[in-house]
Amino acid sequence: RSTLFPYTTLFRSGLDNALAITAGGYSTMALTQAPDQAISAQGGQTLTSTEAAAVNSTVATFTDPDPAAQAAEYTASIDWGDGTPATTGTISGPTGGPFTVTGEHTYGDEGSYTIKVTITDTDTTANSATVNDTATIGDASLSASGISPTPVSGQSFSGPVADLTDANADTSSPADFTATID
Repeated sequence: RSTLFPYTTLFRSGLDNALAITAGGYSTMALTQAPDQAISAQGGQTLTSTEAAAVNSTVATFTDPDPAAQAAEYTASIDWGDGTPATTGTISGPTGGPFTVTGEHTYGDEGSYTIKVTITDTDTTANSATVNDTATIGDASLSASGISPTPVSGQSFSGPVADLTDANADTSSPADFTATID
């Protein structure tokens, strides 16, 4: 090492992005900024609802090792698993975390869906975490009411005998149903 050029070894050791360097006597010190530590996310939520009814729920929680982290430093994308476009989750929590991601979605049909939540640090987009949840969506309720027919004795009857209403009027059609008349 050269005492005339103490920084030569320093720069060769990969500290050329040092924030501050001080030297004196036989020592040199460099102040560097550590890279963002990875965020840690948890999912595994099971959401239950009924088709055509909005689900509004927590879909993930996460922490960042930075005690000064703020909710506004992150974004969350929620893929609801039903082929609709992903939506933006709402992130909340105190300075330093833990943080919560919530979202709202309406499923058009009953079934089981895998929800994928991706949380990204806006300062360092490579610092992200993805978790999965499950949505179990039940069939919307049906209601029926009878209609009193007025048949004529000795003649065959053809006409309405009941009204059927599906609470999921958005995606149901008459072809979805069968009826048995006794």
